Amino acid sequence: MAKNREKLAKLFGAEILGQVPDVGGGALGMARMAGLLFERLTPSQGERPSRPTNPIGSVARRCP
Repeated sequence: MAKNREKLAKLFGAEILGQVPDVGGGALGMARMAGLLFERLTPSQGERPSRPTNPIGSVARRCP
């Protein structure tokens, strides 16, 4: 992780929205990260299959 994330984000014109959990490196870390994302993005009981459970992802972007 960069020591000065805010400065790095400003250089790229980005905005820091949240933290990514520290799952470790390599293939096992990626598998843990996939499991975490799967839990967060799996639809709730009775919801449409395409609707994520993560409230951060509920913004619908429309293109003109």
